[in-house]
Amino acid sequence: MSLFRSEVVYLGPLAEGQLSTGGHFTIADNITLLNGTNLVINPNAQATYLITDASAGAFTIAAPSLGNVGSATPGIPADGKVIQFVSTTAAAHTVTFPAGVLKAGAGATTVATFTADAGAGFKILAYQGTFLVLYANNVTFA
Repeated sequence: MSLFRSEVVYLGPLAEGQLSTGGHFTIADNITLLNGTNLVINPNAQATYLITDASAGAFTIAAPSLGNVGSATPGIPADGKVIQFVSTTAAAHTVTFPAGVLKAGAGATTVATFTADAGAGFKILAYQGTFLVLYANNVTFA
């Protein structure tokens, strides 16, 4: 791939890298602010959600739609979408998943609970109708 000054290249919402000339580039993810309780989150949209509730927020996410990795078929969400949740406040927020959808280790897991710390959060990857936990910081799954 070459990058000329007039060339437009789609690198995706989470791209970071080094140009051959030594310059650095970053393309930001879609960032959405969450506030209010019982907000339903789109499971098929790659995004970073910043939770801004001063008190504990309760959020719900459905199962992601099935789709092939890299699928270009319109209307079918592709596997591989990443969703990240980060608390910006010192409140014990929760994100609730349908039974069998969240894969965070052994056992049944339906609720992610944040410690009451700004910066607590987790990242999940959609795959075949489930979410796989990629990382968690000050979040428990039960």
